[in-house]
Amino acid sequence: MELMAHYTFAVSNPEIDPDLDRAATKMVVQTALDFPWLLHEILAISSRHLAFASPGRAAFYRAQASQLQTQALHLFNRRGEDDGSGIDETNCAAAVLFSSTLGRHLLADTLEDLHRRGTTDDGNDMSEESRKYDSEAALDRYCGYLQVHHGLRAVASSSWPHLMESDLWPLIALAGRIHTPRSSVRGTELRELSRWVETEAFGNTTTTTTTTAGLRDDEERRACLEAIDLLQIGLDESSLATGKSTLSSALPRSSRQAQQHQMTFTWPVRCPAKLGELIRKRSPPALVTLAHYAVLLHLSRDLWQVGPVAPRFLQVISDVLGTRYDARLAWPRAVVWGG
Repeated sequence: MELMAHYTFAVSNPEIDPDLDRAATKMVVQTALDFPWLLHEILAISSRHLAFASPGRAAFYRAQASQLQTQALHLFNRRGEDDGSGIDETNCAAAVLFSSTLGRHLLADTLEDLHRRGTTDDGNDMSEESRKYDSEAALDRYCGYLQVHHGLRAVASSSWPHLMESDLWPLIALAGRIHTPRSSVRGTELRELSRWVETEAFGNTTTTTTTTAGLRDDEERRACLEAIDLLQIGLDESSLATGKSTLSSALPRSSRQAQQHQMTFTWPVRCPAKLGELIRKRSPPALVTLAHYAVLLHLSRDLWQVGPVAPRFLQVISDVLGTRYDARLAWPRAVVWGG
């Protein structure tokens, strides 16, 4: 009851307009009463937020959140075992809300773990050798999160054909609005990164390649370029866009921040699955691209799911890459580390 009383839609989606939060909360709770797996997950993220809001009982609430999340996944994976039903018009909205809420919950857990493991138990910085070892492990944990989140994306994707007829469509359209109008004038923060990926990072592109290696390079290049384009969308909606002659800069600051925060949460899952594979293989272009995601995390640091993790996130990638790519990390370091 405590967790239910604490839950609001803004707990999982803190960027939502406060005027819409009450109606959104009512619709989600009403839906959750019909789907135990969604009910368990909204209770889980409510407990996870209380762990942040009540530091004195953080361990208790974090344990509750973990147990409820595990039960939510168990119930979701068992859905339809008795009657053979899958995702249809009766449960599609609940499935999208479940995948979205669980995805944000997993990201919060992953980022907090990454931030917490950046220091020793007494709060001091790790030695360089220990930090390098820990950074490799931290990157592996982040790759595990990407793999699970892409699985949730598959669930959500199977639901979209049914959503237009759902009573919750207006809410879902609002909460998941990530394709926003953009002018022809775009930010230039990532122009040099795109040029490097396009022309240098994967070798010469001036000749047509038909070998297996060439085709593989093209696929990997496209994955990085798509991820960079999504990052630029988030940056164009952020505070960094102030003063630019873009369509988004004419919007109220709160609206721009909401759209930028949405990209902070959705970038990991909207990127091609190939990018996650490249990160697992420690591909330098993919890691350099991931390092620039730290800027979005930095700009969303006031959200409880993100917090002050960006410097640590960037340090992890820097440790894994080594010094060879320092020049490629100059801009995100300047933003996140303050130069």
